[in-house]
Amino acid sequence: MLSFAFFLVAASLSLVGASDSEWCSTHESKVVYSKQTLGEEFLPENGIEMVDYAFDDYGNWYVAGKDRLTNQHKVWHIHHSTKKTVTVFDGAAEAIDVYYRRSDATYVFGIVDNEVRMYGVPGNRIAPLEGEYKVIQGADDRYEFTGLGFDRSSHFLFVSDKKNNQVYRYDPSTSGFARRMAAGNRDGKAIDDDTHLYQPLAVKYARGDLYILQGPIENARLVRWTPFKSSRKFEYDFLVQGRLGFDVADVTQDYIYYRSSDDSVYKHCANWPCNDPILIAGNCGAGHEPNQLVNRRTGALKMDLVGRLKIWDFGGDRFVQWDNRDLRCPTEPCQPFTTTTASPSTTTTTTTTSPTTTTTTTTSPSTTTTTTTTSPSTTTTTTTTSSSTTTTTSPSTTTTTTTTSSSTTRTTTTTSPSTTTTATTRSPSTTTTTTTTSSSTTTTTTTT
Repeated sequence: MLSFAFFLVAASLSLVGASDSEWCSTHESKVVYSKQTLGEEFLPENGIEMVDYAFDDYGNWYVAGKDRLTNQHKVWHIHHSTKKTVTVFDGAAEAIDVYYRRSDATYVFGIVDNEVRMYGVPGNRIAPLEGEYKVIQGADDRYEFTGLGFDRSSHFLFVSDKKNNQVYRYDPSTSGFARRMAAGNRDGKAIDDDTHLYQPLAVKYARGDLYILQGPIENARLVRWTPFKSSRKFEYDFLVQGRLGFDVADVTQDYIYYRSSDDSVYKHCANWPCNDPILIAGNCGAGHEPNQLVNRRTGALKMDLVGRLKIWDFGGDRFVQWDNRDLRCPTEPCQPFTTTTASPSTTTTTTTTSPTTTTTTTTSPSTTTTTTTTSPSTTTTTTTTSSSTTTTTSPSTTTTTTTTSSSTTRTTTTTSPSTTTTATTRSPSTTTTTTTTSSSTTTTTTTT
């Protein structure tokens, strides 16, 4: 698969000069956030199945997931200093983000039961209060909301809609929560081109642009789109593990962080779609050792507001923080890389050559002899499993090359003209006629 191979090459380039064993022996998480390090009140007693998490301006944590002890879905608030965990609301949130208006007015945005809601948190004095919420966009079968991202500078909320292949902007500060389409095409079609979105799964906002992960999930890629423009800026060349497995933060300008495969996190330049990424964490096998992590389920990944990338270790009931690494971005932009990954195709080609018959008749005064020679027919069958198949057929030369790469099929057919040559030579008693057609030649000689 072309795009997968391209990604593997890019990932390997970031580690040139150091083997995996060398990396794993010298790199590990520097900070671990867990019950063992922060106390028994950090996260629920029996752990959680993570869905999403976020941080407010004051350093408090917000976590959406399922309590393993009760099997109930909740969103929790974890105080920045005491690390005490309390419930904000019950409900299965698909994605969350936080609006910190001030210390007594903080709100959690969540997609719950296909509604976009704004919940109050403990300590609020401005509605919605603790245990309350406002509906920003009601549930409707015409929509399928998948992700959201809050712009802390303008206080606008962006929400992705998978069914209509669009991203909307809402204004939470107005009574009607005014909505505008911010990205995608008004025709609502799922097309992976410059003027459409293709099944958007998540959206983040940073430095004036939207970063939208679009599906399908097994081949999910990021696109960058300036709100209210008719087309995207470009598509990035890497694959993201998990529908929420990336973050773009204003605090670390011009970088994208994303999960890759089942055990790694990479850093990529935001302004260049096809530079080589750099490994930030993991890549030492999926596990919970100091130099390991696990990517699974939604792949949620977030950076706090002081620039610390806090990586949830799925199945390990802990957040890990690794040292950030410098990445020098190119000075010259490259051409955007756009492709769709497809599995290799299997092509079977059968070529059959009809038999060739040569007949020679010789007549003398008393004898007539007829000799017929038939060369056998030949059938050749070739089956090739790859993304490239070449077939050549004679006598009139037809070459067909079919290349299947990234859901794109190109067929080139070249037919060289067939040639027929006839020559007749007469002598007093013999007439010879030779006919040549492409690669076969038939000669008939009659002698009287």
